[in-house]
Amino acid sequence: MTVLPQGSPTLVQTSAASAVVVAPAGIAVGEIILLALTHQNQAASADWTLPGGWVRFGTPWIQNDANQRGNMLAYHVVTSADVAAQAAGTLSWTFTYPSGSGRLPGWARRFSGVDTANPDAGHSVGNPASLSGATRTLPGFSVVADNAYLVVLANDQLVSPNAEAASADSGMTQLALVSSLAGADNTTVTRTMLALYGKQLGVAGAAPTPTVTWPAATGASIMSVALRPAAATNQPPVPSFTHSEAGLGTTVNASGSADQDGTIASYDWDWGDASAHGSGVEAAHTYAAPGTYTVKLTVTDNGGATASTQTPVTVKHPTAVAQLGGAQAYVWLADGAGGKQPVDVFTVGDGAGTPTQLLAKTGFVFGHMGESYDEVEGSLEGVTRALMHGADGIMVSLQRTSDGVFFVLNDEAYLDRMTLGVSGGTTLDPRTMTWAQVQGYDQGSYWTKRATSSPRRPYLNFAALLAAYPSLSPIMVDPKTIPSTYFSAILDVMDANGGPARFIAKNYITGTTWRAAAKARGYLTWGYGYGANQGTTEDWATLAPGWDWLGLDVAATQAQWNTALAYGKPVIGHIASSKAMYDSGMSKGASGIMASGVREVRGYA
Repeated sequence: MTVLPQGSPTLVQTSAASAVVVAPAGIAVGEIILLALTHQNQAASADWTLPGGWVRFGTPWIQNDANQRGNMLAYHVVTSADVAAQAAGTLSWTFTYPSGSGRLPGWARRFSGVDTANPDAGHSVGNPASLSGATRTLPGFSVVADNAYLVVLANDQLVSPNAEAASADSGMTQLALVSSLAGADNTTVTRTMLALYGKQLGVAGAAPTPTVTWPAATGASIMSVALRPAAATNQPPVPSFTHSEAGLGTTVNASGSADQDGTIASYDWDWGDASAHGSGVEAAHTYAAPGTYTVKLTVTDNGGATASTQTPVTVKHPTAVAQLGGAQAYVWLADGAGGKQPVDVFTVGDGAGTPTQLLAKTGFVFGHMGESYDEVEGSLEGVTRALMHGADGIMVSLQRTSDGVFFVLNDEAYLDRMTLGVSGGTTLDPRTMTWAQVQGYDQGSYWTKRATSSPRRPYLNFAALLAAYPSLSPIMVDPKTIPSTYFSAILDVMDANGGPARFIAKNYITGTTWRAAAKARGYLTWGYGYGANQGTTEDWATLAPGWDWLGLDVAATQAQWNTALAYGKPVIGHIASSKAMYDSGMSKGASGIMASGVREVRGYA
């Protein structure tokens, strides 16, 4: 702590045997009042009588001749009673001198930051004086405390005529210059002067030995005391930590903790589960079971002060993505000790949500007929894998059997993505077949990348898809070659299973009949085309304004993409089976991509 003089001093200017010292204004509990007094006639056997509560530093200096001088430095620790007395009126003390009257100047001032239990960090001994001469030098002495404050008292008799002046070297600051008789100059009387100087010291050691110089002097003297600073109050540290959880484990970091007046010496971590505490600025802990636990950090600084903070953390079993189907599965992870750690299992496959929520996702991906590049297109397995690989939605093309069942079938009106025991396939028209007949056919051996003839990949009933994934959204529905006579029936199914908040009506850009029927029921519509056909078979200027969203092949040129983008509508690129194709479409301005290989465009292949 730093010792500092406070407020303004009070002065004593008298020629008497006693001095009334008035307390400086604004005293506060824990401060000291430092008093400096000098007397013209200090008898060899005489000494000051101090009022109660006052203590003198050292002993007075006595010159046993005609020019006797008595100096005193004393202090009083301010109490709450003093503060109350000052608030009620004037607070003062009387200091008496038994051997008669004399010129008696004095000075009292408040000091803060002093060790009130032991304020004396060293004082001068011998208090030298001389009968004549204009200067006196302070004798050296040892200061036993760091950051002490040196107070120097210098006394002199100035014979008439005289000037009220004094100076000191060694970087001292003059705190007061008091005369037994006020007046800057006096040509008629002899006066006794008191000069006070102060200086902030550094590390303990020898005190400065300043010289005080008077304009003219007889009987000058000098003495001093070093005021010991109070021990600094240790400010408590400020704890702070971050945490992150993975599975049943938490990792904590308290590097954000601070101590404004020192350093943090230790960190204690209470994990909140009755286990052994952790230590160190960083620590980790693994809980035995999922749940929410209160982690408490206690930090201790280099002064022994402590402080704590706490926060809840939630841990849970590690999460695994599992393909579900058939019987219930149990999923375990092996731990480091060779045991089994249960994990929570959740399914993926709800998609991005509403069409509006889909558009909010930058670079969304629609699965074309599910995951048609890797799986049999339009199969439940293909849809499942597309969703597991992160598809934001699914697009399906529909066909209708003769008995009114809508099922997933790509391209034209035929079962041309299957074999009927004949290599190379055959052509059957499902519009003339019942659903039972269609179910007898298999798509399996048509594909060679992943699918095989076993197990079977039957055609996917549209209603069965909606039942298998009741929360899947959004879904694009394309009636392909289904006659417009049945558009109302398709829209009825869409209305009954989520309506415009779930489905988007999709068709080739020239499919204005389907577009009109869907818009009449409040559905968003997507019309796709090809860059090579712009301005020829696809009259974009006439057709594009009628669709809510547009589609363009990822292989189209940038100029062709610019034509599509100029209509100010979301443009979806189609059909990408690789990350390179996805990136190409996105770089040309696509809002999202229709992907035949979801796992490829997501970078899983």
